[in-house]
Amino acid sequence: MDKKGFSLGEIEAVLGNMLRIDPTKRATFSARLQQLQRMGLPRGANPGRGKRFRYAFWQVADFALCVDLLDAGVPPNLIKTHFGADGVYSLGGMGAIIERREPSNEEGRYMFLRLRALEYLRSSSADVQSEHAADAEMKFANGVDELLKASSATPVIVINLSKRLADLKRSVSEVMPSHISEATFLEAGDGHG
Repeated sequence: MDKKGFSLGEIEAVLGNMLRIDPTKRATFSARLQQLQRMGLPRGANPGRGKRFRYAFWQVADFALCVDLLDAGVPPNLIKTHFGADGVYSLGGMGAIIERREPSNEEGRYMFLRLRALEYLRSSSADVQSEHAADAEMKFANGVDELLKASSATPVIVINLSKRLADLKRSVSEVMPSHISEATFLEAGDGHG
């Protein structure tokens, strides 16, 4: 019987499949994941030296979001600054809210993220000196239409979290079918609705 949870190697396999990482570049991808892990991402995953740590599915989903942010060009230090204390999927039932939404453009649960990473350069205050002081704004909306109503003076990152979660679950079913029952935020008998 398989152990409950996901090892870092299993996460690498699932995320590598989800993101279609070329097999010849898996070592580089693994190094990226280990870098995030050493930074304490996702939250609650501080295994310590020599200890084997098994990640809960909400941590795997937050790991996937961190990798999506890397893919969008967000540097690891800003991911740590804005997601080190709290993950998205672990916030007050957010994982279940995201999972219940149809992953389509019209129905998906979206994250709208404005990092304003250069905000520290707009301030004359000596207390605001680095990108670690960046002022972030995060909003969630159901459907892309709600996001289109939001105006922004600075660039934003928009992610259909419902679609990305569906992609992650599909990858778990392809790579680790024995763990698919763990790849959910819904309680047994809790349907989509």
